[in-house]
Amino acid sequence: MKKLIDQVYDLGVDLGIPMIPYDDAIVIYSLIYMFALQEESPSILDAGAGVGYSTLWMAKALADAGHVPKGYALEHRPERFQVLRDTLSKLREQTGALIEPVNEEALSFVERAGMLEVNIVFLDIEKTKYIPFLEKAVQKTRRPTLIMVHNMLYPFEEIGEEVNAFLTKLGWRGTLIPTEMGLGVYYKERR
Repeated sequence: MKKLIDQVYDLGVDLGIPMIPYDDAIVIYSLIYMFALQEESPSILDAGAGVGYSTLWMAKALADAGHVPKGYALEHRPERFQVLRDTLSKLREQTGALIEPVNEEALSFVERAGMLEVNIVFLDIEKTKYIPFLEKAVQKTRRPTLIMVHNMLYPFEEIGEEVNAFLTKLGWRGTLIPTEMGLGVYYKERR
């Protein structure tokens, strides 16, 4: 799977599509791997999947922890979605992954969805939509839940402060991992 990850990264760079830095990818992989070791049926939601680079790291963590990767990868931009769909098709061929590509804005997706059968969320959408997305998502995910939020330090530090205050107020435990861009990590136990 690492070969596919590297190919998708190179393709994204060639297309001029921004992707998460490598340090964020490694942290996301590590957190999901450890979380998935403790869960019977972990499932992901990659909100703002782009061409699938972050999705592949999430899938690798699930697979390495002994699970079939499953969940959703959301991307609303048509040109990115076409690449994402191809990426996830290749992933399915290689691993049997059941990650569904969805061509829709993340906020619209969580607004229209009923309960989401996911308990791992990575958020990297338009920063002004972080709080509205989280308002809906935290009510619709399974517990325990791991939420990771990108760009908590750069270039949108004020958004990071708002996200932290919002989730902390709702009883989520979390921290900020000082990667290049800043990765917020939040956890809520079973109800």
